[in-house]
Amino acid sequence: MKIIKLITSLKTAFLLFFLIAVLSLINSSVLAQTTYYTTDKINGNWKKTSGPKAWNTSGACGSTSSSSDDPNGTSTNIHICGSESITLNVSPREVRDATIEGTLNIGNNTLTIHGNLTLDGNIIINNGTLNLSGSISTTITGSGAISVQGTGSVNIQEDFTINGTDLRFINDDETTDIINISSSKTITQNGTLTIYGNVTGDATTIFTQGTDAYLSINGTLLSSGTLNASASGNTVEYISTNSINIKTPSSNTYNTLKTNGTSTKTQQANLTINGNLIINSGTYACGTHSITLKGNWENGGTFSYGTGTVTLNNTTNQAITNEDGETFYNLVVNKSSGDVTATNDIDVRNALTLTDGNISMSGYTLTIGYSTSNTGSLSWTDGYIIGSMKRWLSKGNHDATQVSFPIGVSGSYRGFKPTFAFTGGAGATDGGSLTIGFDETPPGNSGLSFSDNATVIRNTFMDGFWAVSNAGLATYITDYDLILYGTNFQSFLPHDAGDSIRVCIWSDDYSKWY
Repeated sequence: MKIIKLITSLKTAFLLFFLIAVLSLINSSVLAQTTYYTTDKINGNWKKTSGPKAWNTSGACGSTSSSSDDPNGTSTNIHICGSESITLNVSPREVRDATIEGTLNIGNNTLTIHGNLTLDGNIIINNGTLNLSGSISTTITGSGAISVQGTGSVNIQEDFTINGTDLRFINDDETTDIINISSSKTITQNGTLTIYGNVTGDATTIFTQGTDAYLSINGTLLSSGTLNASASGNTVEYISTNSINIKTPSSNTYNTLKTNGTSTKTQQANLTINGNLIINSGTYACGTHSITLKGNWENGGTFSYGTGTVTLNNTTNQAITNEDGETFYNLVVNKSSGDVTATNDIDVRNALTLTDGNISMSGYTLTIGYSTSNTGSLSWTDGYIIGSMKRWLSKGNHDATQVSFPIGVSGSYRGFKPTFAFTGGAGATDGGSLTIGFDETPPGNSGLSFSDNATVIRNTFMDGFWAVSNAGLATYITDYDLILYGTNFQSFLPHDAGDSIRVCIWSDDYSKWY
């Protein structure tokens, strides 16, 4: 029995010894790193053949020691301190982690970083190469810049996470590749990143925008490969001064999409935008494609509407903003709650579809069509226009046909539905425009009372009136029928079954109701 216990104890002791030995090897691998700091006020070459050396292993910036030279190897870290500048004059070189607070000039040479890159200063590459191998660790942080000229490039060879607060990759020629991502690798961008130049990869490459991440790019973003851009709070901004295509992301979905610069940014497929669409400047061209927008529409440039459809369908309020007025080809509003608020005129060239939800025009006008030859169309299920609505009407499209003007005020539908009889001599494209709005100003009783078929009209409803104006249409109209919806009129409620309500007309020529 004692022999068995002794053997068991020996086995346990051996196992513990083995584990300690393994841990010791791991720790020695981790601890056996040397960090090279730049020597204070000694700028110059990575490796010097004479004079004070550029590096030291004192353990901190600010040391005047110049005891070390030519850091190289996977257990070697470098730290270029804030005011120091180092030029890589030997190649190739490799390090584990790199912290760049000053300036590293790679020039025409090659540097491979196997671990993390902390960049708060500058890396300059002419025709050289910076490889981020990721064989040890895979994080890029900081608020510095990598500037590339000529045939220089940054090669990302492993899955990397970018957590920079203001990182910039800059190529003087925005049409040139600057970041090359290896096959089957994923970049996860969680910070603020600006890229001047192209990001390249193959069909298996993935670029993912994290929550609240901000990416600005003025080149091509993965002509081949996958962009994930739907994370909450993230923004992708295209800032090229050359005409470029907007990358179609996975599930065709962006969170916030933003364009800037004087050029044209062209949509390549139908898109869903869960946040805002912001056209700061230049031209956004949708072609034949659709945009389903759940946030706000902000246009300070030009929207080239093509034959595309814009759908607003969130459950919260959405805004359309363009100080010059906004033009859509097709516009769809389908909101179970919340309003669309416009701070400008809206022109719908072809078709307006009101499935659900209101459009509040804030004193501006929504227009369907743009001439008697192109009168546009309205498909209305529910919701209405709070403000003025203008429609182009022609004999060919609207003779003896009821025309809907779904207008109203907050909380109440005040629809206007005329049916016009056009003159016999009118041609198919003869007609004009009719603009309708509802004014909540009490109309007053000027001109009252008067009799209408023995019924005396004494008062107007104080809830408001329909304001009607036409341009060219009256010339071609011989008669009309009209249905009005005074939903929630309160002035003379409740009505008895025998009460008489009439439609009165006010003409500025007479300044009274009749």
